[in-house]
Parts: sequence; C-alpha cells; structure tokens
Amino acid sequence: MRNEFYAGWITNNGSRIKGTHDPLISEELFARVQAKLNRGTPHKQVNADFPLRGFVRCAGCGTKLTAGMAKGRTERYARYWCWQKGCAHPIGISRDELEAQF
Repeated sequence: MRNEFYAGWITNNGSRIKGTHDPLISEELFARVQAKLNRGTPHKQVNADFPLRGFVRCAGCGTKLTAGMAKGRTERYARYWCWQKGCAHPIGISRDELEAQF
C-alpha cells in the first residue's frame, strides 16, 4: 500500500502529479496507512509463562531455545528446548530448572 496511485496520484518523469483517475482511497487514509507502515514492525511481547524464550541459546548449536508445554503420560510440563535439526547436542530442560539458574 505504498503506491500513491491508490490515492489518485501518479509519477511522471520523477514528478508527482494528480492523476485523472478516481482515487481508490482518500489522501487522508493513504497518509494514515503510510504513517503506520513507517513505524516498523512491532516487537514481540514476552510470554509471561516463558520469559527466557528467544534469549537463552543452545550450547550445542547457538540457536535460540523455544518453549512450550510438553505432554507426559499424565501431566503437561513446561520446558525449553532446542528445535534445530542436526544440532550435535540438542538440549531440553524444564522451565523451573532453567529459570532457577538466573
């Protein structure tokens, strides 16, 4: 949505001029969209259940650990683990054990 054509403008030889076509959106809406696009991507929020996800790295390959709930026979367990295929020493550690180290 960066093309000014949508708001009724065209570029001719490097000059911005009003087109003869009907705009698809208002100039005001186009300006608001551009402002939002120029803000950049929002930062991911930290998951309160797994605050170290994306910060702690695997000792085997250096990949950021992911986290989630692992299913046992009768319960679910909060864990961090390396998801990288081919990691020589993939790690899997309980949330409580890892967070206790901090």
